[in-house]
Amino acid sequence: MGKIEPEKEIKKVVICYEDGEEKEIEKGFFCEMHPEEECLNLTFHMFQVEGKELVCIIEGMMELGDRLGMFSPTKETQEGEKENRERKRS
Repeated sequence: MGKIEPEKEIKKVVICYEDGEEKEIEKGFFCEMHPEEECLNLTFHMFQVEGKELVCIIEGMMELGDRLGMFSPTKETQEGEKENRERKRS
């Protein structure tokens, strides 16, 4: 598991769409992915998020995972869980 480091306070994020439209976000949560050879490291960026909202974000991500079928005992998820346990041991 990674470490939590203090970072500069994020003021806003701008999303630029293919059609040229832009959307400014002043409060939110973003996950940046850093693929490596055998794993995927994640960096979480939160701005203007307060305690109870963080709980809501985590619960929302759990619900998303459930809706995507990530918590059902399929062969694929069982193999992924086994790989994760083996990685944690090393």
